[in-house]
Amino acid sequence: MTVPPLIALIASFALWSLIFILFYAAQATGCHLVGGDNAMRMSDPYILRAVLSLCIAVASAAMLLLFLKSRRLRRQQPQQAETTSSFFSELATYVWAGALFATPFCFGGVAWLTLCGT
Repeated sequence: MTVPPLIALIASFALWSLIFILFYAAQATGCHLVGGDNAMRMSDPYILRAVLSLCIAVASAAMLLLFLKSRRLRRQQPQQAETTSSFFSELATYVWAGALFATPFCFGGVAWLTLCGT
């Protein structure tokens, strides 16, 4: 099955955007469930940090697998003259690499930043 070139190009950061929304929704929900008083909010919710770290690991692994799949599919295509489709296929692989890098870079702050405090 071949993926249309434009879909292949957009898919990586569309998935990254979905992960972004889900990650920060989980963080906001976790901070809300920690408690209402400021003393509790300023403490470090270890379970929330562990859950968010696990989410980052799963998202990074998924991005890595999809990047490798994109690279493998591009290499399996027959070598032909440079066409728009082959250009978009190669560009999509580089965009997957960018999304793979952006995932731990943008969400990695959960390891050292304050989660629920101001």
